[in-house]
Amino acid sequence: MLVVADASPLIVLVNIQSIDVLPKLFDYVRIPPQVAAELRRPIRPDPVQEFISSPPAWLIEQAPSKLLPIPNLDPGEHAAISLAEEIHADLILIDELKGRRAAAIRNLTLTGTIGVLELAATKKFLDLRSAFDRIKQTGFWISHELLDQRLALFRSNQGSPMTIKEFQEHIRTRYGARDTERGVWPTFGWFMEEVGELASALHSDDVQNKHEEFADVFAWLLTLANIQGIDLQKAIDEKYFKNGGPQGHK
Repeated sequence: MLVVADASPLIVLVNIQSIDVLPKLFDYVRIPPQVAAELRRPIRPDPVQEFISSPPAWLIEQAPSKLLPIPNLDPGEHAAISLAEEIHADLILIDELKGRRAAAIRNLTLTGTIGVLELAATKKFLDLRSAFDRIKQTGFWISHELLDQRLALFRSNQGSPMTIKEFQEHIRTRYGARDTERGVWPTFGWFMEEVGELASALHSDDVQNKHEEFADVFAWLLTLANIQGIDLQKAIDEKYFKNGGPQGHK
């Protein structure tokens, strides 16, 4: 499989200590000299500098014979797309939007850092949640909310639903600022309104409505826990599972 990479996926994968998935997935990855030069820039973190100063055998530096006339791209993207088209690459790894558009126009199959991590997780080469958590600690431009959404979609597609902790973090990431501004008592009012709607649903035969109302009540309960700084997964574990759990009635 012929794979060409731009700098961004390599930088992120090195920074989150997941660069080893590339040879597992693709055997070899090709980069043009312009991408290697981007990796060597003094602004790059030490792990990236160390990686490119002694590149692994699976990373092959190959220059395109000519650069395609593609305006408004940085040198690495420009050369990577030129090389991918020239060698009829099966895949190009590229993150930046302009570069992705230029690659798509040329009918190149592409994916980015997140796509690589999801593919690696599918093959059990890494834990996607842990990889995304490490990305959140870097300066990578992707939003935390989008990472949470991608993780939820991935787990759903894999038949592996979110844990309570993951769902609470999803609620915090997506709504946290608004919830904090609203405050605990107005939020509690919304929670009680949802409890009332659940009570009405329990009196009906509409199973789908019951599903929705149970979900709404739980989401608002997690919202209250976020406002109060309570890790609900931890609270459940401590009360119901630690030392055999509570004795007698709940």
